[in-house]
Amino acid sequence: MQKSSTLFLSLLVLSGMVLNACGGPEAILELEDDMFDLEDFEETEEDEDEPVEEEATLEIETEVKLETDSSLEEVSTSDYTDGSYTANGSYSSPAGSEAISVKLTLKDDIVTAVSVTVLAENSTSIDFQNKFAGGVSSQVIGVDMDQLSVGNVAGSSLTPKGFNAAVASIKAQAAS
Repeated sequence: MQKSSTLFLSLLVLSGMVLNACGGPEAILELEDDMFDLEDFEETEEDEDEPVEEEATLEIETEVKLETDSSLEEVSTSDYTDGSYTANGSYSSPAGSEAISVKLTLKDDIVTAVSVTVLAENSTSIDFQNKFAGGVSSQVIGVDMDQLSVGNVAGSSLTPKGFNAAVASIKAQAAS
């Protein structure tokens, strides 16, 4: 019974090492902390009918080598020049053509500030643009420029079309 328990535990440890090795270097480091010595394991119940045979010990040696190419230099992946950019975007509403002005500030391709200026002439469009202006920052700040596209904001479903048109113009301005 003791030999089969030791073999079972050895296989269990080996399985864990293989699974952890698939998780990358962090998993290997965790494995080193979590490993235990099989010799310290004591079986609480022995089978008296079976003769006790010499205990088999399974030693497992693993080595992980991480190689990096030291010739690689850090390359800037910014597609857009840092700074503040302003553009107008237009869209069609039931009252006719409307426009909105958008100012974005970029740092490392990420939007760090946004402001919207209402340019609508129709009173309903003005209301929707004001609602949009009040809610858009939570959807825009911290977003990568290449991922920036807004949908319905604060009940405004048409103003985002003008905003997204202005963003397209800002992308062209800021392209490095």
